[in-house]
Amino acid sequence: MTSTMSLAQLEQVVSTFYGGSQDQMAAADAALAAVREHWWAAGPWRLLEALANAGTPTLLWSCSLVEQWLRRRWRRIPEAERAACRLAVVQLVIAAAQSRAGGTSTRPTAAEGKLISSKLESLLAALLRADWPAGWPSFLPDLLQAPQLDDSARLRISLLLAEEAVASRGGGGADGGGESSSHRAAVRALLEANGGQQAAQLLSLCHRALVSSAQQVGGRAPAGERVQPGLNVAGRFAPCLPLPLLLTPELLGPLPRLLERFRGSVLKLLADLSRAEPQPAGTPPGQLQPADADAVARLHATMRDVFGQVAGRLPPLLAQACGHASGGDAPWSWNEVLVQTKRYICTCRSIDIQIRIDIDRRPVELE
Repeated sequence: MTSTMSLAQLEQVVSTFYGGSQDQMAAADAALAAVREHWWAAGPWRLLEALANAGTPTLLWSCSLVEQWLRRRWRRIPEAERAACRLAVVQLVIAAAQSRAGGTSTRPTAAEGKLISSKLESLLAALLRADWPAGWPSFLPDLLQAPQLDDSARLRISLLLAEEAVASRGGGGADGGGESSSHRAAVRALLEANGGQQAAQLLSLCHRALVSSAQQVGGRAPAGERVQPGLNVAGRFAPCLPLPLLLTPELLGPLPRLLERFRGSVLKLLADLSRAEPQPAGTPPGQLQPADADAVARLHATMRDVFGQVAGRLPPLLAQACGHASGGDAPWSWNEVLVQTKRYICTCRSIDIQIRIDIDRRPVELE
């Protein structure tokens, strides 16, 4: 691993560093300092590549070294080096995901394999937070088309992307509002480019996840474990997607059927969808393009179908707003549904969130 330390020696030192006495840990840290110094200059992701089959503690230690290096040096290294680092991390993540999905991990236990996979995905998230979308525009199509990955891995990594590179910069505030707005605009521009190709690929992944609850895998348990991340990915990306691509029958259609098993997540997604921007910047308020108006109408219809399924359990004010209180076709107020929905969602024990929904396209904070 360095000119003076073999892999076996490194693993022994790392093991002592994590589990020795105070004096032993101090001595191990001093020995590891030479390794850190050597690879800090050479690029610690190369050490991570070399340690791909090392013991779990050693691999976790090298991941932490790369994370420290990313925080301190990333903007100061040449683009060629950054591209090499991104490629190395992606390959390691794919290999770990394949082992995790196929049950072929070389780790002593499945828990260790899952831990390594999660740690590598966290490292990938740090790279995405630093470089996506401007510095890494091909990441999403490469992920969604990677033949080595199954949909569960694609959803897991897409959710990381959404949380690290979209939602984490979604706040508005005096300090970060400008950066947040420009970043979201860049994400939206990338997803809408080439006729919305990347957006369509992402939403197709979400759709496959939502319909997977009705599928069987080899006669075993239903494949519904992909539904939850599918709902979450769609909701996280909602603010960056144009309505005609977002509010499609393919995405909205399965939601009423999923309500019984995934009530909190379905309601959360509907709330996220209801606050998506209805028109491009510069369009006068209240003037929707025909395609946007059709998309909003589909969302309204879906929400009424969803609430219709749970009408007997709805709070009285929400049932009345939906037209279910009298059991007939009473007038239905969309704005009143949104007002009551925000209160209803916050009472769902399966979620603990602070969301904002849009009433007449004006943001309203939840109480």
